[in-house]
Amino acid sequence: PASPGIFSAVEPLSRSLKRLGKPLTGDDGIIYACSGRFFNAFTSNGSMAWSLHLNYTCNGSMAPVYGGKRKVYIVAENRVLMINSLNIGTPEPAVEPFFGNESAE
Repeated sequence: PASPGIFSAVEPLSRSLKRLGKPLTGDDGIIYACSGRFFNAFTSNGSMAWSLHLNYTCNGSMAPVYGGKRKVYIVAENRVLMINSLNIGTPEPAVEPFFGNESAE
């Protein structure tokens, strides 16, 4: 490359960026997508509705699956997680293992 310094300056920045995985648009108009260890929901105008930290890394190449009643299923590492957005902000868990290895990290 003509300017190797340009590439070395850009590389650390690109490693710290997280990309959104394949999205799902729910019947409520909310757009759901994973990014690393976060599951995000966006309103139809693109603003963040909410974000959940996960104990596992999402498989961003697979879109979430809408399960009705504000439930979304995602593949994260070697398991399927169920996200229940109705439980966000309540004592009930918003993220639960649905299928796969259920051992805690």
